[in-house]
Amino acid sequence: MRNQILCIFIKQLNKIILYKTHAGVLVYTLVISILTLVFLLGFLQLFLLSNREKLILMSEDKKEDILQSGIEFLLSANFNCTDTVFKITLFENDEHEHFLKQERYGLFDIITSTLIWRRDTLNKIRLIANCKKSDQTCLISGSSPFSLKIGGDALLEGDVEISEKGIERAYVGGKSYIRDSLVYGNIKLLNHSIPELTKEIAKINSKNFINFSRAEILFYSNEILVNQKRNFNQAILIIASKNEMNIDSDSISGKCVIKSEKSITIGENAFLENVILDAPKIIIEDNFEGCIQLIASDTIIIGKNVKLRYPSAVFINQSESTEVNPLLEIGEDTKIQGLVIIIQSEKVLQKQIIMPVLSVGLNAKITGQVYSTGNVYHRGLINGSLVCKQLIDLSSGVNENLLIDGKISKRKMPSFFPEFGILGNYNQKTILKCLE
Repeated sequence: MRNQILCIFIKQLNKIILYKTHAGVLVYTLVISILTLVFLLGFLQLFLLSNREKLILMSEDKKEDILQSGIEFLLSANFNCTDTVFKITLFENDEHEHFLKQERYGLFDIITSTLIWRRDTLNKIRLIANCKKSDQTCLISGSSPFSLKIGGDALLEGDVEISEKGIERAYVGGKSYIRDSLVYGNIKLLNHSIPELTKEIAKINSKNFINFSRAEILFYSNEILVNQKRNFNQAILIIASKNEMNIDSDSISGKCVIKSEKSITIGENAFLENVILDAPKIIIEDNFEGCIQLIASDTIIIGKNVKLRYPSAVFINQSESTEVNPLLEIGEDTKIQGLVIIIQSEKVLQKQIIMPVLSVGLNAKITGQVYSTGNVYHRGLINGSLVCKQLIDLSSGVNENLLIDGKISKRKMPSFFPEFGILGNYNQKTILKCLE
């Protein structure tokens, strides 16, 4: 009996062990299956995420290609669409809209490539100018009854085109010429006046340097500080006044024009970046620093130790009704990078006034191009080129066709600096600055 009971117990125990063994295997198999599924799901999610990132990167690259293609199209030498906006299709699909625009902005142009991609609007905006291949000409002066005389520490480094009367050493005010050569370059003798500015530049005045029909106007008050930052994909903002304007602690940047019917004075504490100033008379006080374009019809006075960063422009286009000589005065130790241009009215030109329209102070440095239809009194340094009626010196009376201590060096003009095609001989559009 006892043996029978023991046999039954052993049989039941074997059944239990066998059942537990099967249950353990089932649980183990289930756990392995769950882990495998989790791994597969994770791998699938990682794969989908990776593909999504690749698609996003491909989309971003395509957007960049479309925007850049628009900029390159606007830079093409034979293309001009000033103050126009139009839609263009560079790629055959309908998933985006692409708009191109070129507009006048002072002495330069702004080109814009705008892409509307689904819900996103992207812009690529550049400041450009008409430019030409650089040459080595540092000075062009008009015909004169006098030879060009140079004395003291004067320097002409580059090719020169001067009066057929030639060039010689001068001894003025106890200063004789101290260098070995009169010109460090080639000499070409002329019997005609200086070349004219391109019509595109010559016609710029206070009424047409931007498209006023698309501008917004903010009236200026000297009692309220102005703090404006205007994006270049917006309409131009004109900060205007009929009275004299004193910009001192104001902060103005972007697509803005500061316009006065009388005069504008800029203090050293003003913050101005990429803006245009327009008035009959403009005064920049000592120690100011900024990137600006000055457009005047009468007078521009730039104080000492002023820094006008690249690409700045200083421009006087005298009103035809004015008979007084215009004046651009650049103070000692001032630095200007860009363009300096003065155009006299026909009435003033016919008077043959001897006094200078441009005066460059001691140690002042202009990097770029200088053009004047009148006389230039130069005591500083021009790293670039000068085109003028004639040089004069006022250190000991009024002496015509005389350069004492002033320096003009085309070879010291930085290699990155563009040669603006202001004389009508441009062959390419060059990006000066990325605005957005």
